[in-house]
Amino acid sequence: MADKVIIVTGAGNGIGLAIVKKLLQAPTVSHVVAVDLKIEKLESIQGDYAQKLQIVAGDVCQENINIQAVEMAIRHGGRLTTLILNAATYRPLGAFPTLSLESWKHAFDINFFSNIHMLQVAWHHLQESSGSIIVTSSRVSQQPCESWTCYASSKAVLNYLCGCIPLEDPRITSIAITPGAVDTEMQTGLREEGTASPELQKFLNALKAEGRLLKPEEPAAAFANYRETMYLASILSSALIVASVARSNPSGQSCVTGVELPFKLIDGHTHIETVSVKGGLDLPKLTPGVNASTWDWWYFDAVSATDNAAISVVLYNMAPNSLSIPYPGGPLFIAVRVTFKNGTSIDKSTVPNLGADFQISDRGLASQWRGNTSLHTFTGSSLNVPNPIYTLSINDPGQGVVGSFQLKSVAPPHYPCHLNRPGVSEQLFPNIWWANAIPDAEAVVDLVIDGESFHLRGNGYHDKNWGSGSLEAITKTWYWGHGRVGPYSLVWFDAVDKSGKEYFSSWITKGDKVLTQSCACHSVTVRPWGKNSQYPPIPGLAGPSGFNIRYDMGNGKAFTANFTYGATQLDTANYQRFTGPITGGIEGKKKHKGMALCEQFKY
Repeated sequence: MADKVIIVTGAGNGIGLAIVKKLLQAPTVSHVVAVDLKIEKLESIQGDYAQKLQIVAGDVCQENINIQAVEMAIRHGGRLTTLILNAATYRPLGAFPTLSLESWKHAFDINFFSNIHMLQVAWHHLQESSGSIIVTSSRVSQQPCESWTCYASSKAVLNYLCGCIPLEDPRITSIAITPGAVDTEMQTGLREEGTASPELQKFLNALKAEGRLLKPEEPAAAFANYRETMYLASILSSALIVASVARSNPSGQSCVTGVELPFKLIDGHTHIETVSVKGGLDLPKLTPGVNASTWDWWYFDAVSATDNAAISVVLYNMAPNSLSIPYPGGPLFIAVRVTFKNGTSIDKSTVPNLGADFQISDRGLASQWRGNTSLHTFTGSSLNVPNPIYTLSINDPGQGVVGSFQLKSVAPPHYPCHLNRPGVSEQLFPNIWWANAIPDAEAVVDLVIDGESFHLRGNGYHDKNWGSGSLEAITKTWYWGHGRVGPYSLVWFDAVDKSGKEYFSSWITKGDKVLTQSCACHSVTVRPWGKNSQYPPIPGLAGPSGFNIRYDMGNGKAFTANFTYGATQLDTANYQRFTGPITGGIEGKKKHKGMALCEQFKY
């Protein structure tokens, strides 16, 4: 339904023009009002969108221009749902003593006070529509930079305004988006004016020469895909969004902190989290980051309730040679495997060479992983409330994958031997730790893969592992899996280290009730059956017919399950991941059916 009516300022060029173009192509947008002094490029596309695009030519510092824009939105669209406040100037640029007071006033008139007036004019319309406000921010508003004092200050105060807006009226959502370094006229001016410091000038020149500038269309997607962007804001409260992921909330209502994951290893020692901390179950576990001997990953999957269709996504932050995965030149890698109904699987992996980040508040978390032509994001609501929801979005046209999947948890989060609480051990195995944010979930997957729709309804899962040293050097064999068997949610782990010692972690819930959780010896035992059922398996051995899984629930009770091979999602000499049907139940009681996904390592 096309019901969104949006005003975009600074719409005549660069990011603003790219936003307008994306909005005009969006089926949910009925009208776009574009505001700028320079309207030539807008006029050149108006003929293709005569009923959808209205243009206001003028300076946003003139109050009549803002009034005209709002009146035009109401006249053509009947309401106003979104303001995208992108108009700005980066001038004056230079050493602080050289900047006149008049130049400061002029910059703040454009970058700040013009937005104040637009908000005043549009306020009651946004109240009526429970509307949204998106402003363009900048990294220098958080990380001060020499020569950019005026511009950085104007953007910082804009961030603060953004944080205050929902306190004035909770019906209105507000976020600020930092687009990053983008190949626009602003970047050209910064390089060519020669007023930057020598170090900054060198940096700006390198961005262009090394091809590290984003195309305007890339950050424009974060503005135009406002449904997803606003969902992130609802998770983390009004926030500063870094290329579509929440960054900061100066209002103080929900303190947001950020963690950067660069596309390079750190030198020296890193601290590994081994004991749980409050609110930290799903966060990066290595401080200050991954070095030459550590690794950290986030795993998501969804399995159809009726056939072989499945998807798994693993976000890696890893040292070379740590995980038997080819090293892509930096520690970040995203493995995407899709299995279709007929059992065939394809690889859609990519390299987020522009880095990743996490933003965390007491309302949840958000993360984005950026590549030259890809953006993978995930958000999660707080794990301290029942049935948290995670959404993972993929925008990777280079690999032909666009869409998202959502997981609504049906089982509480936990660590290997304890529920989610601070002060408990996170160790799963020698030098390996584990946290299970979503042991089982209702999964909804909607993707377009190579131009074809891929829809899945079934069971989902999300966890994370982290460790020190090579997984191959630590592990002999490793069985892990999860499944939905009637009303029961199962997670199992049974592994043997190089010394021959076996480790266990069992988990069964029924609804939100935990029936068993234990790391005791043989609390859950997993063994292959049928063909290729040698135990322990050796490298290169083909997959078995299935697995027998037995949980010791204590007091003489046991839960037994039988997994039968259905399809192979991934198969290497040392690793296999399978999907298929599973049956099971408490011994002596009714047996149930369902679907499961499981894996085996063999070194």
